[in-house]
Amino acid sequence: MKYDTQHIDKYLNGELSQMEVKAFEQEIQNDKDFAYEVKLQETAVETVQYANFMDKIETIRNEKSPSEQAPKPSGGIIRRLLPIVGLAAAALIALLIWQPWQQSLYTPYVLNTTQMSSGKQALKEAQDTYNSGDYATALPLLEKFPNNISVQIAKANAEYNLKQYDAAAATLQPIASGNSAYKNTANWYLALTYLKQDQAEKAKAALKEIKSGDYYDGAQKLLKKIK
Repeated sequence: MKYDTQHIDKYLNGELSQMEVKAFEQEIQNDKDFAYEVKLQETAVETVQYANFMDKIETIRNEKSPSEQAPKPSGGIIRRLLPIVGLAAAALIALLIWQPWQQSLYTPYVLNTTQMSSGKQALKEAQDTYNSGDYATALPLLEKFPNNISVQIAKANAEYNLKQYDAAAATLQPIASGNSAYKNTANWYLALTYLKQDQAEKAKAALKEIKSGDYYDGAQKLLKKIK
């Protein structure tokens, strides 16, 4: 299938409206081939940006007169450039090892809870906003219920969808290491969060904590894929 590369480019450049971004990211979740195409274009853009950067450096050096020619980069300059080189290399590696199946593993956590207290209406608002997919608006609403484990898992999912992976992991870790009924759920989403951060060993450790229940089969299959 041929995809609209201009539309993908607008997404990568932040030129889509909030509604368009939501529809775009939903399509990424639903279509593995489309997710791969987006990743491919994103990597290509990063690589071109790096190549252009290096061309500019070379142009500046060549414009100098013979007496002004810049010396070869010193060790210090090379060390400063290494992170840039690393970014380009990482982009190319990501293209080579990108696994479309990873995208299909994630399904949003559905929040379905009630609270018999004065905060019931506030909880309903947080729940409805989160379940609608408006994660940016839902996040501060969910933060008002730090003692509700189900809400905290939803909060982590909101952070995940907003690409706040460190925050998502921090939210999930105490639940994943606890003994509540949500332990397996937390470990599943924690593993997916670690995979987004290219932390395969931590992802495997989280998956191994899932020893039964609804997520067990998925955890076993994912462990085999990671290996």
